[in-house]
Amino acid sequence: MFIHDQLSRKATSKNNNMLRNALYQTGQKIQRETLKAMRDLEVNPTHQTLITLVEKRGELEGYVKTRKSLTPTIAGDVALNQQTGIINNAKQAIELFLSSPE
Repeated sequence: MFIHDQLSRKATSKNNNMLRNALYQTGQKIQRETLKAMRDLEVNPTHQTLITLVEKRGELEGYVKTRKSLTPTIAGDVALNQQTGIINNAKQAIELFLSSPE
């Protein structure tokens, strides 16, 4: 029974690592896209660049919520904290754009 339990834990750990790596890569992609949208809004503040940033911020926020819901099983990482900060920075950039006179 002990060997079966050990093999089961090893398989679970391997699956968790594979899932964590896939999630990490997805998060990095969304993070890059969100940062690009923030730069685009800063360089070229138009309604289209605002819409893109709002969409990317929403994607990143959804990703972070998903990752946090999986944290008990799939451990979080430093990137998750960075992405939470990016969400807040994107919110500030959106609010700044909306508060500026046209």
